[in-house]
Amino acid sequence: MVNSEQRVGNSEKSGGVLLVVLGVLAAMGVVVSLLASYALERSMLAETRGSESRSEVGSRLSGAIQAAVASLNAFTEVADGLHHPSEGWGRPAYVFSAWPTELDGIEVQIFDESSKAGLELLSAEQMESLLEEAGLTRGQAGELTDLLFDWMDPDDEERPQGRENRNIGLSRDPWVPNRVPLYWEEVWKIPEWSEVVYDSEGKLKEWAKNFSQGFSLEHDLPANINSVDRQFVEWMSDADLIPYPNWLDRRNGFDREDGSADDRVLTEMPGGDESMGDLFSADSQLFRIRAGIRVGGRFVWKEAWVKKSSEQGQGARSGGDQESQWGSWELVDVRKGLSLVLDEQTEEE
Repeated sequence: MVNSEQRVGNSEKSGGVLLVVLGVLAAMGVVVSLLASYALERSMLAETRGSESRSEVGSRLSGAIQAAVASLNAFTEVADGLHHPSEGWGRPAYVFSAWPTELDGIEVQIFDESSKAGLELLSAEQMESLLEEAGLTRGQAGELTDLLFDWMDPDDEERPQGRENRNIGLSRDPWVPNRVPLYWEEVWKIPEWSEVVYDSEGKLKEWAKNFSQGFSLEHDLPANINSVDRQFVEWMSDADLIPYPNWLDRRNGFDREDGSADDRVLTEMPGGDESMGDLFSADSQLFRIRAGIRVGGRFVWKEAWVKKSSEQGQGARSGGDQESQWGSWELVDVRKGLSLVLDEQTEEE
């Protein structure tokens, strides 16, 4: 017969054993994850050795990026500027009959990153106005703004409704990274933001989509008025951040819509209106060139960010070789990596 004290002792022992088992499983999970990552890279290298060396793959991707830059120059000269990706410069390999044959099999795409304004250009007052125009109360708009600006700014001075890190023992609470978010999911995970950006079905609300689609976390340049989304500009106007954008009517066509007429390139802000602030520019141009190739069951890719702008700014994030020049284009960042191919379709963004 087991008395109550024995049961408690056995229960405590069982609980202790369970914690040990869970700890071992968690540790094994980390090890398995690291081994899987290592195996993925080794597998990719083995596949490239069967056809091309890794350096050869990298050289071909670099060659494709350089050819894409040459295509941008050609389009700029012929069309007096880059209007809309539907002109063909978004997929140069499909447009140019003289595309180098040694680059066959490489997927090349060019994305207009200057169609969005850098989030860092937005002031706290402007963000509050935008959020109120989106339907949030003044209190909600102020709280979300303070939280996000405390997240982004480098100092530890807490805003009235914001939150900063606190010293906990010998370490610091790492909740606030004091940097620009790396991706929008970081913003949505801030508890107060999470409460208002999702609907009852757990889907992102329309205003949150428009907010993330209108601003970029990747660069700090203004949006080019030739390619910025009309709905985004009108939202700025409705929030009284800018006057009525008459220059929208001078553009010929709708943005980022396949089959539409191409936008007319405007070389200066109509009327020289300086009240547009730092959010828009007529000549800001920042493009992301992505080249990738399938190697076995992997997709190896490389990206180059190139800038052609009279605006002074950091451009794309992550540094990069900022002194390199490709003709009139400045190379501001280079990134590379590999991913799994989940189906038989070409890897796309």
